[in-house]
Amino acid sequence: MTRRMTTLKWVFYALWTLVFLLVQQLVFPYLRIAGVHPFILPSLAAIAASFEGKQEGPVYALVLGLVCDTLFTGAFPCFYAVVLTLSALLAGQAARRLIMPGAVCSLAVSAGALLLTDLFNAVAFTYSHGTPPGETMWLTAREILLSLPFAMLVHLVFSRVHRRFDRR
Repeated sequence: MTRRMTTLKWVFYALWTLVFLLVQQLVFPYLRIAGVHPFILPSLAAIAASFEGKQEGPVYALVLGLVCDTLFTGAFPCFYAVVLTLSALLAGQAARRLIMPGAVCSLAVSAGALLLTDLFNAVAFTYSHGTPPGETMWLTAREILLSLPFAMLVHLVFSRVHRRFDRR
């Protein structure tokens, strides 16, 4: 793939990421079911890494994490940069060694990224605020179940971008 096409591909990823960030910030806080709202940021990093591999995916996740750290409050400084990059590294490995990139892979890596993010949050809140672990795990389960259908929307968009530029 030429440098121009690679740049164009990442511009499309960035534009769609901006759309999903706006939805996360402006729409999802009003969509509250069972006390939680959907959270698609870990899915963005994991699904992009599953399509783009173990090198470009973590770079995308690091940039996304730094943007998210400026927009959202994390459990500790640079929370999203650390967690999303780690999620992307694991998703890139899973997509290359365990599951072929596709809908099932996107669902699996999204669930894993959400779980990893929520586990980091749970440990931080248990340590700093004394929140009971059982309570945070129940919150984690509800958030993952509510977020996975939206992860499939991310999959549809990112797979289309990947297919469009992978053929050339």
